[in-house]
Amino acid sequence: MGIVGEGHYGVELRRIAGTRQARGESVEFIATLQPEPTNPYDPQAVVVFSDRGKTIGYLSREHAMEYGPVFAALAANGQTAQCKAKLFGGTKAKPNIGVWLDIDPVEELLARLTNAQPF
Repeated sequence: MGIVGEGHYGVELRRIAGTRQARGESVEFIATLQPEPTNPYDPQAVVVFSDRGKTIGYLSREHAMEYGPVFAALAANGQTAQCKAKLFGGTKAKPNIGVWLDIDPVEELLARLTNAQPF
């Protein structure tokens, strides 16, 4: 799933991309997702952090609502949501950098939480 707002966090995205992306190499990292109830625009917002803990964007409003039960279950267990992430773009043909999250469907995540299986 893609994220939104990453255009505002280009400095961190370019840091993640480094020179690998310019050479056409894949850039993967671990992203952390965290509800942001104090967000002034949307109390259901879910912020996405880079592997350095810097904001790189948000889940779309629809995805934040869809995954809300997962974040509630994780919080109840004292856990944090993390997933693999991949950059795309950042080339001459596509200069903007986007982020794709490799995140399982809500039903699968909730089933694993219910059965206490690791992510």
